[in-house]
Amino acid sequence: MTLKCLKEHVPADIGGIVFLSGGQDDREAIINLNTMHKNDPLPWPLTFSYGRAIQNPALQSWAKNPEDVTGAQNSLLEAAKNNSMASIGKY
Repeated sequence: MTLKCLKEHVPADIGGIVFLSGGQDDREAIINLNTMHKNDPLPWPLTFSYGRAIQNPALQSWAKNPEDVTGAQNSLLEAAKNNSMASIGKY
């Protein structure tokens, strides 16, 4: 319904649409973004504001073991890749 509303009321020539991912856990936000990109092509870039969804796994990893910088960095890279893939419907 969200995409239907946006397609009917938002001009195709805007720069993009960015939702806040608040209230969703990290995985839920990725899945929702991926789902929106699996349907018909969108006339504008569509994403979430993903500060928390990208940073949270790395911050949790680092909080558990502050010496494991590499593990936290790998968590950050994985989250960034997952969100990037979701932004094109390939998660």
